[in-house]
Amino acid sequence: MTRSPLLSPSQRSATRRIELEIEQSGRTCTAIVRDASPRDLLITSQMALAIETPLLFRMESGFPLTITEFSGTVHWMNKATIPVEFGIALTSNAPPELLLSTSGSISRELRYRCRVPGEILIPGQSKPVTALAINYSRAGCCLMSETELRSGAEVFFIFRNPKHLHRVRLRVRWSSSNNHQFLIGCQNSSRTNSWSMADFDVAKHLATNAK
Repeated sequence: MTRSPLLSPSQRSATRRIELEIEQSGRTCTAIVRDASPRDLLITSQMALAIETPLLFRMESGFPLTITEFSGTVHWMNKATIPVEFGIALTSNAPPELLLSTSGSISRELRYRCRVPGEILIPGQSKPVTALAINYSRAGCCLMSETELRSGAEVFFIFRNPKHLHRVRLRVRWSSSNNHQFLIGCQNSSRTNSWSMADFDVAKHLATNAK
């Protein structure tokens, strides 16, 4: 079977359309890369992919032409988009040329949008503060609240999913005013996989290959 050639790095850079070939159980398809980090991919694809599906990716680059293979697992999908968006937790390293082609950045973490209501518990205060998690990554999250928190503060974000009540320990890294509320950037301050919040819609496997 003859396959259509994938885009070269120069073509990707010119069009901002980065393509990979994906293989799953003998089937192949083209995926469009929306964003990438060394441990995560955000892609769109016409192929039907179930959560926890293992995938093999191929990327063409260089001269003479070389094909780099790497692997990952589907850990979430967004069926509301056309084509469907998929979050991929990589189980082997993404090629550096892919990271540089996407955004010119090799940040270790991708941030994913979410809307997880909960409460911030500040040690020493008896009354929790209402908050909403609006995005998250392996390393941390961004909370929105009517209460400003000082940088360096250790807090707990408490939320419930359909099965469990979760208590995540976070360290505040920054806080900024946004339309009468505050955006609060937080970093995980424990080694546990805090993103049980992703059980709502995403990321069963954000801890895949985590060090």
